[in-house]
Amino acid sequence: MNKNNSLSSKNISVTSISYWIYILLLFPKIILGVTPGKWSHIDKYIFGNNSNGPVKEIVKNANGKIVYSALYEYDSSGKLIKESYLNSDGKTDGFTIFQYKDGKVVREELFDKDNILLETKTFKYNPKGEINLVEVFDKDNKLLLRSNINSWDKDFVKSGQTDWSDSKEIEIFNLIQDEKNPRAFIQNIYNEEKKTNCFYKI
Repeated sequence: MNKNNSLSSKNISVTSISYWIYILLLFPKIILGVTPGKWSHIDKYIFGNNSNGPVKEIVKNANGKIVYSALYEYDSSGKLIKESYLNSDGKTDGFTIFQYKDGKVVREELFDKDNILLETKTFKYNPKGEINLVEVFDKDNKLLLRSNINSWDKDFVKSGQTDWSDSKEIEIFNLIQDEKNPRAFIQNIYNEEKKTNCFYKI
């Protein structure tokens, strides 16, 4: 059994959580609204070649109390097909469904706790089989944002641009290797409207 497959039999208990992991699990709706350049530790089981990831993830506060949980389901090939979210009381708080074609994700749908569709994300690919366009729609199928991906670095989006439909804002993002720590990456997101830069180390 390889390392990836062995993860499927384990639950992950998170007591010290990075900013992005906490945000993604505590507010799953944000998953569909972010720039594709922003990293999620689960992405490799959707976009990459990794399979059979964790089946459960638990988020705890500083006092050890569970504040949120996520359950993960995989298909026969090990691709993530469903994320279910539970609140601090263990009650359902929504879920995300992933659809694949020829082994590649083509659609992602977010539902609330009442099974009502909130947002949809679609993925298109270039001739190399890499995602080059991501579009996010609201529950009424109105376009929220469009992200053009220019380049990839293995499982990470290296550079691209996001256009927000309502605000007309444009964000340009790129991923660079940290010179001081080659194992770390720095993500730069530049907002043309606000002329501001945001940096995240991942």
